[in-house]
Amino acid sequence: MLSAIGTQMQVVAVAWQIYLLTNSKLALGLIGLARGGPLVLASLGSGVIADAFDRRLTLLVTQVSLASLSAMLAVLTATGRVSPPLIYGIVAVTSAIQALDQPARSSLVPHLVPRAVFPRAMSLIVAAREFATIAGPAIGGLVIGVAGIVPNYVADAVSYSFVLMAVILMHTRVGHVATRQVSMAAIREGWSFMIHNRVILSVQSLDFLANFFAASTVLFPVFARTIFHTGPQGLGLLYGAGSFGAVIGALLLGLFGRLRRQGLVILLAVSVYGVALAAFGFAPWFLLGLLFLALSGAADAVSASLRGTISQMATPDRLRGRVTAVNTMFVAGGPQLGNLEAGAAAAALGTREAVALGGFVTVGVVGLISLLSRTIRDYTSEEAAPALAPAAQGNSGRPP
Repeated sequence: MLSAIGTQMQVVAVAWQIYLLTNSKLALGLIGLARGGPLVLASLGSGVIADAFDRRLTLLVTQVSLASLSAMLAVLTATGRVSPPLIYGIVAVTSAIQALDQPARSSLVPHLVPRAVFPRAMSLIVAAREFATIAGPAIGGLVIGVAGIVPNYVADAVSYSFVLMAVILMHTRVGHVATRQVSMAAIREGWSFMIHNRVILSVQSLDFLANFFAASTVLFPVFARTIFHTGPQGLGLLYGAGSFGAVIGALLLGLFGRLRRQGLVILLAVSVYGVALAAFGFAPWFLLGLLFLALSGAADAVSASLRGTISQMATPDRLRGRVTAVNTMFVAGGPQLGNLEAGAAAAALGTREAVALGGFVTVGVVGLISLLSRTIRDYTSEEAAPALAPAAQGNSGRPP
């Protein structure tokens, strides 16, 4: 969570810096392309690496690399050598490394958490991540207003040390590595499993399409600077509002425990997410806009927690890294590529109109998938396969 706060401070700094350097909505959209393209490409092979090698060692390598890239942004900005192409390049490399990091990180979780409480653990993971998404942008916006952009990049570089310490101190070991093959055949095996598992395929497709069309965060600098006139402090609040709602939604889901009709709840949650974003697009006042963003975040957190539970519990450990990589491609790649679409739509239609249209299209996507896929509409928690690793069955979460 502490590391994620630093990462979100960097996200705010990059968006604000690009807008200051270019004064272009399309340039903001290109941040999404710089993040989404490398993430999608790297995700094709990152899951194989997570399944083939020590996941803890993979995390150590990725965290050091990410810290170095943030330090590079700080130095370039402090010395006045920064430019949009350099920022896009560093963001692209960062995104590719994050695509390697996420499958290894997520695939460790079933070895740490007993199966009986896994759904609630997923809710807490989402809540912790979203809390960082509240604190990071809020702090980042304040820091930019008081001290400039450089301290945000420095804070992000330092924050990776928390993950490094956590991984080094982790006692749990994954006792058996299923394969050490890094090959096209191993990649195809992961994709084949996902394609033939209809519930995972339906969930991932819904996730990608909804996040692609509803992506709007890259336009927040425009809302803060020219629509609501709130400056960098308001920008931080815009970034944090959705995550504030997400923390509430995730904690409530964890508090009330398992839901039987998980598929139906996912469809309803994504619909609320789209409607709330459409309402934000035309919100006349800043505080009302924050309220709609909080509602969208709460709905998204419920959906994300249930999607993560379904994917993890329905996937055997030997394939978990590869399936998680595909999930990363959809979950993270969708909104990043969607930000490019949002920037182009805002340039053509207007900022408010682009955000509202994305929300309405998201609701349409939910309706289409619910009609085409009875699997997700009728899915219940009882259908989850006992795919969690044996190490996660006991109370200690450690393999014998």
